[in-house]
Amino acid sequence: MAIVATNLETTGSNVDATSYTTGSVAPSANAVVLLGVWSARTSGVISPTPSGLGLTWTLEAAFDFVAGTRRRSLWSALTGGSAPTPGTILLDFGADKTMIGCAWTIIDVTGINTTDAVLQPTTNSGTGTSGSVTLAAFGSASNATFAFWAHGESEVTAPEAGWTELGDYNNTLPKIGFESEWLNANDTSPTASWVTSAAWGGIALELVAVAGGVVYERTSIDGLLIPDEKYRDEAHTQRDQLLTGDLF
Repeated sequence: MAIVATNLETTGSNVDATSYTTGSVAPSANAVVLLGVWSARTSGVISPTPSGLGLTWTLEAAFDFVAGTRRRSLWSALTGGSAPTPGTILLDFGADKTMIGCAWTIIDVTGINTTDAVLQPTTNSGTGTSGSVTLAAFGSASNATFAFWAHGESEVTAPEAGWTELGDYNNTLPKIGFESEWLNANDTSPTASWVTSAAWGGIALELVAVAGGVVYERTSIDGLLIPDEKYRDEAHTQRDQLLTGDLF
């Protein structure tokens, strides 16, 4: 079964608020829903707490790409065997945490491993007219690559050549160019580009394809093959270290 990615909504708001509500979306059964969020604040920017659709949201990665004022966050949620009732997602920053802008992308992905869909979420940031994120070798040639980008100018973002853009949003005050893209193949160096040099932040990840009992393996540094169970544990450890800051 091939992986299929669908943009459910990519938009945002430049209204000052402590919470934002997405439009109504309708994820598929046996899917992973990816929720990428950009948040802006004059200082002390934070990630929201998402809720909605009756799903459990797992934070995969979060980081400031402009210290204290601009933040990128990514969650995943598995839908299970029944499609959720269509509805909105609440992005709640807390009653005393007013943001000056927020943008989000909601992606529905089918054809994935429904017990462990996301591997090696990885972040990077910088300043320039393009961004890149480096991933490790993938667990299977059947796995797909996803990337989410934000940069500090109100303009479109161009996906990497050969990739499919899922959503693109931009706004002013605060300036934001925000995009999601995917490739139904392995790519250990996803990129995106834009016209005006600006601070940028990106998150990329590997999505695990459903394989009907095939066990994926990964070659370790010493040439030995590591079963997929150990690979998943290792990837999740790296994700936890990334979230706590212990990876660097």
